[in-house]
Amino acid sequence: GVTWDERTRTVVMAMAMAKVCGHWRRPWAQERRTSRRSGSIRRSRKETGRTRASEGQVDGHGKLLPVFPLGMVGMPNCKVSLHIFEARYRVLFNTLLSGDEDVEEGLVDRESDFLGTRRFGLVFVTDQGQLAEYGSTLEIEQHRQIDGGRMLVVQRGVERFKITEVVQEKPYLICKVETVDDEDEIDEEVVEIAKDTAQKFRDTIKLGMKEKGMPLPEDPTELDELEPKELSFWVASMFDAPVEQQNLLEMRSTKERLQRENEVLK
Repeated sequence: GVTWDERTRTVVMAMAMAKVCGHWRRPWAQERRTSRRSGSIRRSRKETGRTRASEGQVDGHGKLLPVFPLGMVGMPNCKVSLHIFEARYRVLFNTLLSGDEDVEEGLVDRESDFLGTRRFGLVFVTDQGQLAEYGSTLEIEQHRQIDGGRMLVVQRGVERFKITEVVQEKPYLICKVETVDDEDEIDEEVVEIAKDTAQKFRDTIKLGMKEKGMPLPEDPTELDELEPKELSFWVASMFDAPVEQQNLLEMRSTKERLQRENEVLK
């Protein structure tokens, strides 16, 4: 049968997005240049020249994490692909990947406490340069150097966090963050809502393929294999409506997130 490939995802994402936004938009979120309007970041600032800050360092009020602000949203347990080309982020990512093959050694910051950690925060930033309060910790899984010193990296969401303080803004953001999670229990009601969400997603696939005159694909395995919380994030990752995705990311209830997705997909 027809497999669940990028062409299929394109149709599904466009369908879901149309229901969120009321009109059709480009379905795949492309890598965007980060905002340079650092003055509009809405958190407390503690400007420092250089911070010694291990990704795992905890002081009772959270841990420190290098943060990549982008016009897109990363979801826990979901993959995110990025195209790294700006000089300061080439330094950051080569530093995070230190110890791996195909790393540009001349760009590795040997003094950084993020050396070889492979983890960073992805936080949504608006076109006006406003940084969201919540983001996701991503762990790099694959990378490839390409022409001009650029880099393609693939990472997977690990957990969500809330920014409690911006510690450093230049050359890249370092923030103090606290890990957050859903607060509700997964009971039978939530399981049933998740099943409803999965079915609505299947219906969206069928409708999208029919309108495009394309053969129906096999169901994505995630619809049957993921637990309710993981399913809620996976479905959210299919939308190309960053503001809606950010709202879903910030929800502290699996039930509420699934219910919102049902509203979008109905």
